[in-house]
Amino acid sequence: MLTDWMRNLEVGIPALLEDGINVLIYAGEYDLICNWLGNSRWVHSMEWSGQKDFAKTAESSFLVDDAQAGVLKSHGALSFLKVCEL
Repeated sequence: MLTDWMRNLEVGIPALLEDGINVLIYAGEYDLICNWLGNSRWVHSMEWSGQKDFAKTAESSFLVDDAQAGVLKSHGALSFLKVCEL
């Protein structure tokens, strides 16, 4: 299990976004190891051509069966989802 740990994949994500490949970063509202706030911070600080527009984009509700299951922010090929407990 020592190799089953966090890996920094942020370094390759900007190239994917620039190539127009859709990327979804998600984190659970109550995740202790990879909390949503830390994930949101690195996603917002990641350098790519759409960074400023992504930062200005409003969040929207993510619904499952008409119930809010998270908060979604998307611009271009990048989406960030905070998954909430139902």
